[in-house]
Amino acid sequence: MGKVATNRYDEVDMIKGIGIILVVLGHCEFGLFHEFIYLFHLSLFIIVSGYCFNSKNANNIIWGIKKKIKSLYLPFIISNLCFLFLRNIFIDYNILTTNKMFLESDIALNYGVTQRIVLKELPRAIIQTLMLRHTEQLAGGTWFLSMLFIISVMFILIYRISQIDLLKGKEIVFLSVTVFLSSLLGFIAYSLKIRFPWGIDACCSAYVLYFIGYIIKIKSLKLRLCYKYTIILILCSICSLLFLLFIGKIELSENHIINPLFFILASLLGYVLVGGLVTIISKIHLGNYIFKRILIYIGRNSIQILLLHFLAFKVINLIQICVYSLPKYYLAGFPVIYSRLTWVPWYVIVGIGIPLFFGKVFSDLILKLSHESHR
Repeated sequence: MGKVATNRYDEVDMIKGIGIILVVLGHCEFGLFHEFIYLFHLSLFIIVSGYCFNSKNANNIIWGIKKKIKSLYLPFIISNLCFLFLRNIFIDYNILTTNKMFLESDIALNYGVTQRIVLKELPRAIIQTLMLRHTEQLAGGTWFLSMLFIISVMFILIYRISQIDLLKGKEIVFLSVTVFLSSLLGFIAYSLKIRFPWGIDACCSAYVLYFIGYIIKIKSLKLRLCYKYTIILILCSICSLLFLLFIGKIELSENHIINPLFFILASLLGYVLVGGLVTIISKIHLGNYIFKRILIYIGRNSIQILLLHFLAFKVINLIQICVYSLPKYYLAGFPVIYSRLTWVPWYVIVGIGIPLFFGKVFSDLILKLSHESHR
């Protein structure tokens, strides 16, 4: 096998690969490490999305929004509708539970019992899902797809406005003003504990990161860092993030950002940390770059991991039930049952491996059916 050249798209996929691994790891609820990851893990995807922004999407708004519908809106809709239709089956097999004893256990965490879906409630649930207003428990991570969809459409529309003749030569200034106003609105909402429909408050807070990614691209800045100073930058970013952790925590889904400067600083430090890791991985020769190839593959399939990792966690939950002789309804433990150090690596391996496996099987099946239809 030949040597794999590193281009900017490989770097994007590697950052996404590390990012989705951190997402899965963060959902293992492993103490302080969970809170450390939450300082920046989702910010990586928003920055990378801004970096990948194509001005053609704004020049042809309909075409640009259609692309975002295909890549972000449809995965949200399809996954949540599938889990919605399967909810009662999942309850029958204890993947979800209606057992009130579950509330008395030590694993209820953020989610309690789940109600069965009845026929008269189904149309409303479907409409709410289509409007990005409803997520099923096992598709809980898809709230981020709706956020990224809204931010992407916001940027497409605002970028298009910046191209009018009146703003010619002042595009960056105009975009910067919109970023400032957006961040201000998000911070005001956070300070007053106001939540907007569709999480618009959190979208306003995170919009600045999309803009930062776009600036990195147009200024031709590298996603990787200078190798000479990589180790120093990684260590400094880790220490700085640990310091920030003692000041406050970030929960982007709830627009809990402390303040815009704190949020931006934590996001950029996380970007430096992951960018440093990408630099090291790209430079070190690891047996035909197998580790790098795996990371790129994970990054290119990050959405299917986001969609399915909570369901995949149930495999480890089932093993823990057998090992510790736990009641069957413990299978509904969400996101995990026990997040002890000995179990966390297995949750991560299964949470990534199973979605990749089924994604590969599904894509191969679609490819086979496509070939047969053209015979």
